[in-house]
Amino acid sequence: MPSDYKFDAGNWSVTVGGQPIQWTQIEITLEQFHTPAQFAISAPLQTVNVPKLLTDTPSEVVISYAQKEWFVGQLDDSNASGEDGFDDLHLRGRDLSARFALRKVEAHLPNNITASELVKTYCQEAEFSDLSKITATQHQIGVPTKDNSHLISRGMSRHDILFDLAESESFAFRVYRRQPFFGLQPEPGAKKSMPLVYHQHFNRYAWSKSHTNSDVSIRVISWDAKAKARIAHTAGSGSLVITKNIPGIKLDKAKAIAEKLARDAGRSLLRLSISDIPGDAALDDILWAFEVSGIAPGIDQTYWPERIHHVITQDSHVMDVELYNAKRILQ
Repeated sequence: MPSDYKFDAGNWSVTVGGQPIQWTQIEITLEQFHTPAQFAISAPLQTVNVPKLLTDTPSEVVISYAQKEWFVGQLDDSNASGEDGFDDLHLRGRDLSARFALRKVEAHLPNNITASELVKTYCQEAEFSDLSKITATQHQIGVPTKDNSHLISRGMSRHDILFDLAESESFAFRVYRRQPFFGLQPEPGAKKSMPLVYHQHFNRYAWSKSHTNSDVSIRVISWDAKAKARIAHTAGSGSLVITKNIPGIKLDKAKAIAEKLARDAGRSLLRLSISDIPGDAALDDILWAFEVSGIAPGIDQTYWPERIHHVITQDSHVMDVELYNAKRILQ
């Protein structure tokens, strides 16, 4: 394994079945001497290169560094759903216990699709019609966003953010990659710097059915000034969340907002859950979680605040540190 993690992605090459491929992001997790080591290879984020890797027969994959073979293995797509927009493709090598996650995009999308085109495509598929506020600004993890916030946590590569589009007080759209290969732990200061409030794993664009692999999440966050509440809608997932720390919002008002959002999406409100987040003074807000029928068929799962607020989980089911900052961003 290369000792220098700050390498140039150009030093690396990957072939699948003897054919060279390009990538948007490659993340490899290694276990050597029972000690996990992780690094990421990131190509420029201006375009999304779409290698067509899923084949009927296993393909030999060779990863080379500085023109020297570093990893040889077989493509294992048994954990890939084959039906979502993003799949996780795993490699298992002869000499190393390694997982190799490579992002691919649906076949109907063109090779070299731009960030804004990708987001607009998903907005349209997720029945979000207001595309006028989407702009093609981009940030990587570790680079301040417009509100001077960061997404930083141990176990999430600092290259996890692929696109950070149209971040403003009225609209934000994020596409970002997660890698639950390790239990997530907050970086020093993460409690004050995590800008997002909610994550729903069951995203039809992002989900590997084994519940243990990386995923890509698409999230739209909008601001309802009249309700004075932050409303987060995870596109395509079937969940609506209203988080607030401003006194005076009534339950019937919150339910009315949820019902309107559901109607706008052609859905009906299936369930309303309400609970306090316990155990942390910074998380004394109330979360209203809404399951919307018809968006995520066959999935009957409400992310209770107690569940979300546990950052480290044994089953890699919830890998979140985003609620740490729920209160600050709403003030």
